[in-house]
Amino acid sequence: MSAISFRWGIITKQYYVHNMRTIGESLFWLKMASAFISLILLVAVIRLIILIDYFSDKRDYGWRIARGASAEKKRSSKQWKGILELVKKHTPLAWKEAVQKADAMVDEVLKAGGYAGNSIDERLMKIDASQIAHIDEIRRVRKEVFLKMEDEQGMLDLSETKKLLRLYRDVLRQFGMIE
Repeated sequence: MSAISFRWGIITKQYYVHNMRTIGESLFWLKMASAFISLILLVAVIRLIILIDYFSDKRDYGWRIARGASAEKKRSSKQWKGILELVKKHTPLAWKEAVQKADAMVDEVLKAGGYAGNSIDERLMKIDASQIAHIDEIRRVRKEVFLKMEDEQGMLDLSETKKLLRLYRDVLRQFGMIE
């Protein structure tokens, strides 16, 4: 009886080892086949994206914003020079107008850049520091300046006006709208 059991153990062990080899070989070929099929599907998806040109409008839009079309850049530069001329007038009303025009310009650029929100305040709040340099300082200085502009007794200070305009200038430069 023990000889039969022993023999059965050897037969079972040999059968097990043989099955493990064939299973291992089968798994290897199954992995190779699935990798090949995945590669074919990936190529097909990329080819379809290229054929239907899915990203063309998004790509063109992004380049227009990033480069700043030459006509848009000229218009923005001309607007910016007008803002700087208002600052040179040395009157709080002119500074207020300069800040409002610069604010509208930055708002326009943010809208064109795809930043969501109904107002410039909302757009600025949704932007983080990795997207626009000094965004926290822009928010803070803008809030201070606009609080003074809304207060009838509060007069705008030239240094605050210049500080906000410098920050706005940096944003416009970052978007390639002025030089």
